[in-house]
Amino acid sequence: MVRSTENQQQWTSIRNRLLSTGIQFCLLEAENWQTAEDLRNVRTLFLPNVETITGQQAEALETWLQARGNLIISGPTGNLSESVVRDQLRALFGAYWGFSTSNPSTIRVQDTVQLSLVNQASLNDSLIGGVILPSAITAQPLAVWLTENTPLQLLSTNKPLF
Repeated sequence: MVRSTENQQQWTSIRNRLLSTGIQFCLLEAENWQTAEDLRNVRTLFLPNVETITGQQAEALETWLQARGNLIISGPTGNLSESVVRDQLRALFGAYWGFSTSNPSTIRVQDTVQLSLVNQASLNDSLIGGVILPSAITAQPLAVWLTENTPLQLLSTNKPLF
């Protein structure tokens, strides 16, 4: 899991949510990841609200993903990056963070999706989150908010999960 200056304010909440799932994780400071070699021992990388990604980091992500990596993206990842990097990340992720929601809503997992969640009952809770916009035709919606227009909440492409 990557900790950055942008997710520092939410760090305790992010950490506590992961600890409550029982999933083991290691911490990677954003400034310590510059090349694909820096990710050589990482099987799955979680980018929670890492809003600034450099061109060098984007290249490293792309190389690492093609070689062996799995990627989980949460929140406005890459939104504060340079425009050319944002475009590269949108192509790499197959989606991008559109906007935050302002009202709590419930998530509905698509009928065709088999998710093995630690606590599926928690999906019945009302949450505030965001809307994910697909940028690739391979992007498959896994879950939607139960709101009038049912915007995407969870989306999968080939390897990244947003």
